[in-house]
Amino acid sequence: MTAPMFASQDPVPRRAPRPLSPRQAQVAHLVAEGLRNQDIAARLGISEQTVKNQMARIFVKLGLRSRAMLAVWTVTRGAQ
Repeated sequence: MTAPMFASQDPVPRRAPRPLSPRQAQVAHLVAEGLRNQDIAARLGISEQTVKNQMARIFVKLGLRSRAMLAVWTVTRGAQ
């Protein structure tokens, strides 16, 4: 007797929750491109203070301390 095939009944693997909001992901990608806060603000049509606030939230969420660390995280893991 052969073992039954349960592959079709296996739950679909879920993606891990995204740690960054869509706006934070945009900011992270622009940091990885080397843009300054002023340039990010102009590109996204938001204030420079909003960019600073988003950066602070990103650093806390990811446990990072610098723009360079964020750039590496973005490139290696992809802030979707």
